[in-house]
Formats: sequence, C-alpha cells, structure tokens
Amino acid sequence: MTGSKFVFPAGYHQFHKDQVFNFQLNRWYSLGYARFEDMLEAGKKLSTFEGWKSEMLKMARKAQNHCQIGNIGLALEVMADWIDQKT
Repeated sequence: MTGSKFVFPAGYHQFHKDQVFNFQLNRWYSLGYARFEDMLEAGKKLSTFEGWKSEMLKMARKAQNHCQIGNIGLALEVMADWIDQKT
C-alpha cells in the first residue's frame, strides 16, 4: 500500500493487575498484533490461565470476523497454542 506506514505502539500499559497477564497483553499490543481496546477488555476478564486461553480464542474468532489489521486472529491462536504447551 502506498502512503501508509505501520507505527508500533509505544509504552507499557496496565492491562491487568497480575504481572504475568499484564506482560503478555502488553507484548501482543506492542508488537501490533492486538488493539489497545481489545487488550483492555481481555485484562478485565482474565483471572486464570484457563480463562486466558478461552478469552484469547474468543478474541481470535471476533477478529477473524471483523478483518482487523495486524491479524490478531493468528496471533491469538499462537498465544493459545503456547499456553497449551506450558500447562
């Protein structure tokens, strides 16, 4: 696309009170895979790793249905697979 430039989001945000969840949410946001609003929403809903996987899969399906820039659907599927490997 001509004339367009991707700008990585800067800064560290308080998406969740737990540092583990907060770091993961910030990581996907700062890499440009997820929207700020989506990470805020996810942060409000997360309390367990099982819940993390469920919420990320919901967000992936939502993103796929809305053609969001950054391919959040793929990113969230990768996150869910990673959590499967760690739990």
